[in-house]
Amino acid sequence: SLEDVLEENIEYERDISRVRNRIIVLGSGGKKLPDDDNEDGLTEELTHWLPIYPDHELSLSMDHVKQDGEVGYSDSYSIQVATGGEAPLNSTGAKYVFTSGPIKCGGAAGFKRLRFWLYWNRLFTGAPPQSIKVMLYTTVSDYYYQDITGIAGSQGEWRKIELSLESAWGVVGNPSWDQIIAVGFLIEFADDVYPLMRLDHIVFEDARFSAFQEDVGSQNSYGLRELTETDEELTSDDACLRRAKALLNHLKDPAEHLTVRSTVLDYGDSPILPGDMIHVPFLDGDYRVSSVEYYVDGQTQTLEVTLELGREPPLLADYLYGLRSTTVTVEKLARTKLGKETKLTRAPTGHDHAGDVLRPSAVNCNELTVAGKATADEIECNRLSVADPLSEITVSGLSKLNEVEANQITNTGKITTDELECNTAMTIAGTFTTNQVNCNNVSAAVNVTTDQVNCNNLNAAAGISANSINVNSLIVTGSVNCANWQAADITFKNKFILTEAENLGLPKGLAFLNHKKQLIAYLDEKGNLTLKGKLKTKKRLKLFES
Repeated sequence: SLEDVLEENIEYERDISRVRNRIIVLGSGGKKLPDDDNEDGLTEELTHWLPIYPDHELSLSMDHVKQDGEVGYSDSYSIQVATGGEAPLNSTGAKYVFTSGPIKCGGAAGFKRLRFWLYWNRLFTGAPPQSIKVMLYTTVSDYYYQDITGIAGSQGEWRKIELSLESAWGVVGNPSWDQIIAVGFLIEFADDVYPLMRLDHIVFEDARFSAFQEDVGSQNSYGLRELTETDEELTSDDACLRRAKALLNHLKDPAEHLTVRSTVLDYGDSPILPGDMIHVPFLDGDYRVSSVEYYVDGQTQTLEVTLELGREPPLLADYLYGLRSTTVTVEKLARTKLGKETKLTRAPTGHDHAGDVLRPSAVNCNELTVAGKATADEIECNRLSVADPLSEITVSGLSKLNEVEANQITNTGKITTDELECNTAMTIAGTFTTNQVNCNNVSAAVNVTTDQVNCNNLNAAAGISANSINVNSLIVTGSVNCANWQAADITFKNKFILTEAENLGLPKGLAFLNHKKQLIAYLDEKGNLTLKGKLKTKKRLKLFES
């Protein structure tokens, strides 16, 4: 039996060198605070705001920043602080307290930049501000500060301020960049001018998502052993926390490794495969099969089985996926999963992404290859390729792509791409914008905007705007705007034809044919016009004026 084999033919190893009992996981660098689209999570309500001077007046102002370059904001308020006629009358300020816990600034996981909009004014005229400061508090008496008077703009105007949190700041007391509990703003004048300050769109940014986990029991047994892992595919603190927990549970104990070799092991009709779990009685533990080697000795006609077993970690989602799919370094659990930076192709049979048909509601990736048919509500991708002979792409919403290759494309919304290649037919119900089109048949219900078109048959219901069009058959219901127009024969709706005179054996020029393809007019390169018929004019009608 298997248990008998394990008792007699086993090599057991226990190694503490791989133990890690403090785990720090860093994700992508897209973390900011606040993370809403309007970037007004800190300045849209008075919650968590305090005046620096208790008697000063804190309120919401409807004067706020509505536009930052091409970015528009739909918020309603800014934070306003004023003296309210209470002392001191030469200074005022406010601070926001992070009640959900301190934030980190600088360092591997901390915020690297502070960005905000500032407006200041005063009731009475006088000298400019003595100082305008930004303060980052660890406690009320321990804080960093930076004087921004020189970049704060003029009285009565909004000014965008950007500060590096990795540069040198002034220090009061004993603050810590890892324990910032509040951010404050203070304006000071030499005279009692009753100052006022407004703040909007305060954003801490350029931090990595992160999480931290440790096991005190393991530290007591084996000493403090730390592991820091950075994975750009982790896009939230929660994802980093799950990774940190998985790594800690896997690495906090010593590695236990078993090697079993046997020529008598009978596995019946079910061969042992990587990922299977085997109970080892004398160690009273469950072990996962990390590899299996079957060897048949032709001379002795015996089957030798070699099993490599590892102690099962408590969290195995990533671990099992790696064992079943490809070679994996177990210490790096993330490398076995398909993440946002991974090329998506027809996946190995038996896994979540298997099959020839892709039907998600949305796709966001760098490169997407689909062997059969792609159907999606929205696609954002750098390169999309659909390869099989009968393949097609159907998108009901918006498509943003750098490059598309497909046999047939149907899009009911809008396609924006740098380059598009389509073998059979492309039907766009909305607007089509691209740098280059290579297709046999294009039909667009609205507009086609492109730098270059190479097509056998182009049909646009509204208009075409292009720098260059190379097409055998062109049908446009609206208008054609092209910076570089080169045409062979132009056939009008009434069957009249305009062609190059050289095609008829004439010197360089233009030739005009009637619907019977008879030459009726010839214009040479010097401007001389030869007519088959007569030039008829009405009285007082001038065809040319000098």
